[in-house]
Amino acid sequence: MSGRGAIFLTAHLGPFEFVAQELALRGYNPFIVGTPPHIAR
Repeated sequence: MSGRGAIFLTAHLGPFEFVAQELALRGYNPFIVGTPPHIAR
């Protein structure tokens, strides 16, 4: 499957960083897109 991309969507329901870490350990190159947190003033 070399050269094929995938989009993996998830809600922030837990430590999603571990998913990216696991993908990296399996040889994938994860790229995380997010928005900055909203800070109430």
